[in-house]
Amino acid sequence: MSSRSFSKEIVGPILKCGDNKSCWGPKAWTALDTVCDLIPCEPCRIHCHSMVSFEHDVLNKLQGKDIFNPDNVQGHLQAIVDAFPETKTLKPRLIR
Repeated sequence: MSSRSFSKEIVGPILKCGDNKSCWGPKAWTALDTVCDLIPCEPCRIHCHSMVSFEHDVLNKLQGKDIFNPDNVQGHLQAIVDAFPETKTLKPRLIR
C-alpha cells in the first residue's frame, strides 16, 4: 500500500469523523493494525500488534472498560519492569 493510498483509504475516513469517538475510534485502531501489517519483519510485526493491543487495553482500563487481553497486558508490564528495574519503586501516576 502506498503512502498516498494509506492516507486516502485509512486516514481520510478517520478525519471525516470529527470529534465523534465512536466513529473515529474503531477506524483509528484499524489504521494502527494496518501499519503493523505493513512491517515486513514477522517478529517485529507480531510485536507491533501486541503493543497496539496493550495500548488499547490501557485506554480501556482508564475508561473503566474491560481489558481484552490480560496476558498481553501482564507481559508488557513485566517487560517494562525488566527493562527499567527502577520502575519497581515508582508509584504509578497519570500524566494529565
